Amino acid sequence: MNRIITGLIVGAVWLLLLFRGNFVLFWLTIIVLAALALHEYCSMMVPSKGKQFSIVGIAAGLLPPIAAYTGQPSAVAAGLFMSLLVLLAFTLYRYGSLEQPIDFLIRLIFGAAYVGVCSAHLTLIMARQQGALWLLVLTAITVASDTGAYYCGSFFGKTKLCPAISPGKTVEGFIGGLFCGVAAALAVAFYFFPGFNVLKMTVIAIILACFGVMGDLTESVIKRSAGVKDSGTLLPGHGGILDRIDSVLITAPILFYLLHFNFFSGA
Repeated sequence: MNRIITGLIVGAVWLLLLFRGNFVLFWLTIIVLAALALHEYCSMMVPSKGKQFSIVGIAAGLLPPIAAYTGQPSAVAAGLFMSLLVLLAFTLYRYGSLEQPIDFLIRLIFGAAYVGVCSAHLTLIMARQQGALWLLVLTAITVASDTGAYYCGSFFGKTKLCPAISPGKTVEGFIGGLFCGVAAALAVAFYFFPGFNVLKMTVIAIILACFGVMGDLTESVIKRSAGVKDSGTLLPGHGGILDRIDSVLITAPILFYLLHFNFFSGA
């Protein structure tokens, strides 16, 4: 029950943010979500280093989503480079106190790219024409594919998808998630994008649903390496922020670049 209630509340807030908020509020919200996700990531990846190290990791990782305010992917790339410079400088400064400096540096650089850069693309999408509607499509695909995979896997799942990473995921659940993701994308597009290209929307829904699973598995790898079940406890019944946005972190950049390079032109 906690899972359902939390999901409904989060969904309602997200829809209000998309269609009743403004761009600045959305940008600030993404920064807050990225900060929370980075905190969870640093707690898992550098748990023994102390608050100072986590603060640096969070601050560096926030530079790309902050730069996304411009709506330009080049600014996000510059933000990532600044993240690299900050983390390099801090690693050199604290080199003597680090047992494995390169391991520490790689972990935080990955966090800045995985959480910081990927979350920044949500803001980049919002900055585009009809950005809120495209984010709604992305949300519909992600939620529907996750839900479809869960229930299809629960009722029909027999063949393990990636047992070494996530024993609960099944091929049957994956296929069910694809069908639900496509259906959700077509339903949203039918209502908000009259005359859309069904084939293109179907293809992109399949692509995003597949990469959404990759995002989920990526976070599972992180949690397994840290020896934890959930990234956090902020969301009752769901775990942490990173547990909820893992799929979107991978799919948002894909959707943005499909839009950026006019994949949907003539749709």
